[in-house]
Amino acid sequence: MRIWIFLCIVTVFLFAESKEKLFASYLYECRHESANACTEVGFMYDKAIGVPKDDYLAIEYYQKGCTLGDQRGCVNVGVMWEKEQAGRTRDKQAIMQLFDTACQKAYGHGCYFLAISYEQGRLTKKDIKQAYRYYNLACALEVKEACKHLK
Repeated sequence: MRIWIFLCIVTVFLFAESKEKLFASYLYECRHESANACTEVGFMYDKAIGVPKDDYLAIEYYQKGCTLGDQRGCVNVGVMWEKEQAGRTRDKQAIMQLFDTACQKAYGHGCYFLAISYEQGRLTKKDIKQAYRYYNLACALEVKEACKHLK
């Protein structure tokens, strides 16, 4: 029993240490202009993986990833802005633009969030035809959640 407890403690310690090393690696790569790494740093701050949760830093790194061309970063910024995280006032037009740009660059989740926005009228006027169009695009880009809306 003591050996099992010891192994559990060691595993937890090693896993925590590996998350910190992963974070340090992404941060280093981000500082050297890796779009994906910047988005990963943002994600780690957003979800408190290896670092304390920090919405301000999550948005900052998502934006840097977006600026460097990672469409996932753009969509994540939009999602956080929509939820008004980090005290950001919701700018509906800017959020729709982030989703639209990601969709135009063939990032399916950008299309998916556009579809939801049109379907529910959250960020723009409700438009079922536009919602259907974007669900189709997202589904074609292999976003399974979007395909469910087409059945």
